[in-house]
Amino acid sequence: MVYFLTTQTGAFTLGEVRRSRIRRQMRILDYDSALQKRHFAPGTYIFTDIDRLHYRQREEAARLYLHLRNEGCPVLNDPALVQTRYPLLRTLHQAGINQFSAQRASELAEPLRFPVFIRNCHEHGRPFSDLLHSLGEVHAEIARIVQSGCPREHLIVVEYAAEPVRPGLFLKYSAFRMGGQILPHTTVHEGRWLVKWGTMGIGVEEDYLQEQRMLLAQPYAFREILEKVFRLADIEYGRADFSLYQGQPQIYEINTNPHVTAPRPHPFPTRERNQDLIWHAYLDAVLAMDTPSLHAVASFPAAKKPWSPPHPLQEKASKILVKLQFWNHSACHWAVTRMKQHQKALQKYRAKKARDRQRRSGQP
Repeated sequence: MVYFLTTQTGAFTLGEVRRSRIRRQMRILDYDSALQKRHFAPGTYIFTDIDRLHYRQREEAARLYLHLRNEGCPVLNDPALVQTRYPLLRTLHQAGINQFSAQRASELAEPLRFPVFIRNCHEHGRPFSDLLHSLGEVHAEIARIVQSGCPREHLIVVEYAAEPVRPGLFLKYSAFRMGGQILPHTTVHEGRWLVKWGTMGIGVEEDYLQEQRMLLAQPYAFREILEKVFRLADIEYGRADFSLYQGQPQIYEINTNPHVTAPRPHPFPTRERNQDLIWHAYLDAVLAMDTPSLHAVASFPAAKKPWSPPHPLQEKASKILVKLQFWNHSACHWAVTRMKQHQKALQKYRAKKARDRQRRSGQP
């Protein structure tokens, strides 16, 4: 069995894999539940979504990784070692692989090579800004983003390094590392500098024939450089997104929990065949990572400290409990007050009855 550990909000990325032909050989565990478990079945465990973990949660995930590894389970992506976006970009620039670098918005010190753009270092969506061409534009854009509610320490300023493969067409490559193998993945075509999800119909048949030749080539053209990149990142499962700039691969990120989708209808049959080839190669690679284990896994020791914020349901239950306690205290206070008032009224009533009896009996 292969177990993918994800955040609760990140489990959707493997939804189609969970419904595929390998559904009986894989499971998805969310960290909120997994880190409360004491007993784990033997199997291969893949730690994903490292960059989205709460700091205490990441520490506990690293502790679980070590526990499973020491118990003989194959485990991928040590949360204590995996490099997330910002440190990885710095490492790759210092290693001479990337021609561009990045700086934290809160610590701008080195000269920037313009143009640049600003993005959230914890997210995988679109950048916050378009291309910026001066330091004044950078500071103004940072101020605008911070005023919208994003903490400055979450922002990084990234130097831009890309070029069109032909006028009006930008191309992004991607490839997985899955255990010991590098697996080429889909190319994405876009008509502008930001290549994220692609534009349907912008490519031509030759583009997809070239993609097919790349997928079938042995060895894969970028295998050597990607193996080095994944080693520097300490990532054993993930997808690298990159493009060519001045003939050299430029690595933009490694996503440890990328969205994996089944083939989609496409105007070009070659693209459909490529998607089918990539899809089944991915599923086969997941199965190849499943290493049978005959040994039971010892129970995972409970955490000494809370490892993450409480679950939303726990928060709601706590608020309800506080309200119940308040209502109970108010009810008790009201009951005690009413009892005292009743006792005073009863004493007054008895005193009055006693005075009436005295008057009727003629006693002074």
